[in-house]
Amino acid sequence: AESMVDITACPGTDSCKLGVSSSRGLAAHLRNHFIETGVQNEIKDFRIKISGCPNSCGQHHVANIGFFGSSRRMGEHIAPFYQVLLGGHMIENASSYGLATGKIHGKYIPAFIEELTGKYTVERNEEESFTDYVARLGKAEIKTILSKYDKIPTYEEAPEFYVDTGDTKDYQLKTGVGECAGEVVALVSMKLEEADRLIYESGLNLEKGEYQDSAELAFNAMIRAADGLLTTVGLQYIDDATTVNEFRPHFFEPGNFFPGYGAHIFKAMEEDISTFDHELAHRRVEEATLFVEESHNVYNRMRIKQEEEEESRRKKRRSRPARKPRVVKETKPVEEIVDSLDLKGVACPFNYVQAKVRLETMDIGQLLEITIDDGEPIENVPVSLTNDGHEVLDTKKVGKHYRLTIRKGE
Repeated sequence: AESMVDITACPGTDSCKLGVSSSRGLAAHLRNHFIETGVQNEIKDFRIKISGCPNSCGQHHVANIGFFGSSRRMGEHIAPFYQVLLGGHMIENASSYGLATGKIHGKYIPAFIEELTGKYTVERNEEESFTDYVARLGKAEIKTILSKYDKIPTYEEAPEFYVDTGDTKDYQLKTGVGECAGEVVALVSMKLEEADRLIYESGLNLEKGEYQDSAELAFNAMIRAADGLLTTVGLQYIDDATTVNEFRPHFFEPGNFFPGYGAHIFKAMEEDISTFDHELAHRRVEEATLFVEESHNVYNRMRIKQEEEEESRRKKRRSRPARKPRVVKETKPVEEIVDSLDLKGVACPFNYVQAKVRLETMDIGQLLEITIDDGEPIENVPVSLTNDGHEVLDTKKVGKHYRLTIRKGE
């Protein structure tokens, strides 16, 4: 019989490029902790399984308590978290998959497991399995338990919370953004957090037997997450169909989003939920959970890539030799504007993002002309593009708008 110390874990970040967290590091930490405290002797036939990412290599979906690697942005840093799944099991050909109940930091996982299993040993009915107990306890009660472990210290207060279990280096990302870029970050984060909330509510409705409502909330969670990602390319929400259609060329087809999870939103768009029973609604919630989690991962990878590119540009600027003063004043040839972008009526930060995306398609030194509105756009967009390393060569007032000429930077 398996006990709590017989933990299954995939390689995670130790050797897998898809890994988000060190699943083996967490498994070793839990194993040692349970042996030292003797907790493993209290419950038999109990399985803990850990994956380093939403992929099920560690079989987290069929564990009594499963975890898969995730993260949470805390100010300028990213902390390693794990998504918690409860109520899965291997019997009857893995007939019950665990449902995601929330995120928890790796340092809090031993205490969370001890609290939950402690409640189980005290409150369970005769012959009641852990899976049945979790179903009886309900997602709302489990969420209440998880909420005790929701907050972590800031990086300045306790930097060890920003190091993955079993690792020694910081699991963090520092960012330096302008006003518009900062607004993009806040907007995307808000939409992804809204998707997390909708996933939670869909699980509650599933428990209540409200299968159509559960399926609809799970679909809305995928739409909100996709909308958040589309914000990074300057697209505003119009309707669900447009969001799904735009998600395909921007994230799914280029391979930026794991295809196995990305396909869930296309399938959900076509399904008729009026006939959904518990099994179909359960599947929809599970698929939406994977889609939303992958959206978080995609966005974090985008942020990391952007920061690496910004740091590379900063290093290049620092390494340039000082310019020598010119003795003879040279006549510069007139530079040609190679592209233009009409951003009248486009609100912040979408105007900035669209300009940024267009500049990314151009060669260094080429000129882009953009037209933006008065007010917040003219106050924020030029500063943010300058912070990105581009040069605003000219600004002209044209009626109620402004026309800017921008040279693409390195």
